[in-house]
Amino acid sequence: MEIAKTDKYSIEVNKQKNRIYFMFRGFWESLTDVPDYFSDWQRATREVASGFTILTDAREMITPMPEISELHKRTQAMLVAAGLRKTAEVVPSKSIEQSALRRYAKVSGMAKESFDDVTEAEKWLDI
Repeated sequence: MEIAKTDKYSIEVNKQKNRIYFMFRGFWESLTDVPDYFSDWQRATREVASGFTILTDAREMITPMPEISELHKRTQAMLVAAGLRKTAEVVPSKSIEQSALRRYAKVSGMAKESFDDVTEAEKWLDI
């Protein structure tokens, strides 16, 4: 089920897997680039049950500006409170983006692992 699809991100829900699929796209310069981001995530959480997982594809992500970092941290905290069990992120290893994603998760308390490909990320989430 598609929740959102913009030129900056997409969010889809697979109810059978109790999983949200998220794809970052490009550079997010300011909050005006992603005005519905938080509310789109809220809508997605209404479609899954507590214990859900997230697969994030950040291969097209360019590290955002600091104000965007705060939005990610706030969103992750909301996801954890909504019952997020764990997140798998597909992101180039040892990249600046991987470091940024690690910082966001540390602040929000989100359990996550990073992977080089989607197949390995899916396998980890299925455990």
